[in-house]
Amino acid sequence: MDDHFNSLLVFILLLFTACNERPTDPTALNGTPAATPAHATWEEGPLLTALDPHKTGITFNNVVDPAKVRSPLEYVNVYNGAGVAIGDINNDGLPDIYFTGNISDNRLYLNKGAMEFEDITQKAGVACTGSWSNGVTMADVNGDGWLDIYVCRAYFEDKNKRANQLFINNGDGTFTEKSKAFGLNDTGYSIVASFFDYDRDGDPDLYVGNHPLNRSRLTYNEHLERWNNPVHATSDHLFRNNGDGTFTDVTKEAGVLNYCWTLGVVTADLNQDGWLDLFVSVDHTEPDRYYQNNGDGTFSEVSNEKMRHISFFSMGVDAADINNDGLLDLGVVEMLSTDNFNEKTKMAPMNPKRFWRMVEVGYQYQFMRNMLHLNTGDGVFSEIGQLAGVQRTNWSWAALFADFDNDGWKDFFVANGYLREYMDKDHTKKYTEQFKKAKASGMDNLALIREYGRKAPVNP
Repeated sequence: MDDHFNSLLVFILLLFTACNERPTDPTALNGTPAATPAHATWEEGPLLTALDPHKTGITFNNVVDPAKVRSPLEYVNVYNGAGVAIGDINNDGLPDIYFTGNISDNRLYLNKGAMEFEDITQKAGVACTGSWSNGVTMADVNGDGWLDIYVCRAYFEDKNKRANQLFINNGDGTFTEKSKAFGLNDTGYSIVASFFDYDRDGDPDLYVGNHPLNRSRLTYNEHLERWNNPVHATSDHLFRNNGDGTFTDVTKEAGVLNYCWTLGVVTADLNQDGWLDLFVSVDHTEPDRYYQNNGDGTFSEVSNEKMRHISFFSMGVDAADINNDGLLDLGVVEMLSTDNFNEKTKMAPMNPKRFWRMVEVGYQYQFMRNMLHLNTGDGVFSEIGQLAGVQRTNWSWAALFADFDNDGWKDFFVANGYLREYMDKDHTKKYTEQFKKAKASGMDNLALIREYGRKAPVNP
């Protein structure tokens, strides 16, 4: 089982290495249509070949033991998975791989060529032992020509254990943790981060996607209050690079102070004005955010103006030109099941009363399915997910556009799945009744809450 998992992971990651690059010059995306793709040379059959982890040397597996972690009722992101970053950390021309783990150490694998890797984690000093790591990204943060590593952390109530980590590349195969010195030791519950030059001064700035805590304990009105009056502690954060080895938190003055359960971030010039914008995919009730770069150090949230509707429980997001018209489009994944049985037994239906109540307070129209936002070139996106046939891919996480079959057209890869079906309605009904009995008798139901998570049906 582990070998199969590792093999699958390796060949997917190798594809990501070749296909997930983003243009560094925002002015290069000027809406010029691409040339008509040449006829593909690929023939019907497997596109990928699974590699033996014993030969590749990549044996990392992000195992989350339900007996060792909190229940999803205590920490809803407990089974969200971790992250991976790919980049050439030693400037030898070969892409290396860094994995993050939730309750396991992170791992850095050095590419030795011929699809063989060496685990150099301990020598490099990037294990993050004892932390709960989520997303990770690589960038040359200090401009010395060597890729550095930024790790998002969460889960723990202790701020010191969840402060994000910045590993500066020493150029000799080792790294030094300097998040505090650079001003990037964000202590929010961080999920994802993206470096991008939003002010076009030539150095990378940083957007960190965070999430608030104890969501299930809040009423609808409390959520609305937080949405209307966000506070810095639970917001995503934007850090401006000062160019001297330090960053300044400019979240509020830049106009991106928010209250949302961020799971994905895309930085791209979505309106072809030469300035990089932000699209933030948001889980749970709060809507996605489309922050349009004003070119003066500030952003304007324009999702209601530029999009007709969005996903409800948005997960991953990616941007690419899917129709070769020179304009960047967006793909956002959600949780709609591929079959009617699971849709009815595993997920709650759309609630019309709740839907319209959210619209009345200013939320965009939100629907429980994947969205494919086609850039029309006039500043507005047309949503074509159902037309394109990509609206339902089960409980989905990551989204990736890439030309897998080399025919000149971007394909859409979706990573999906969940360890346990803790939203199974039979399971939920059983434990809801037990929770009520425990509350009526004055019992502490913490043990029951954790049992609920451990005994949820295993996802086949």
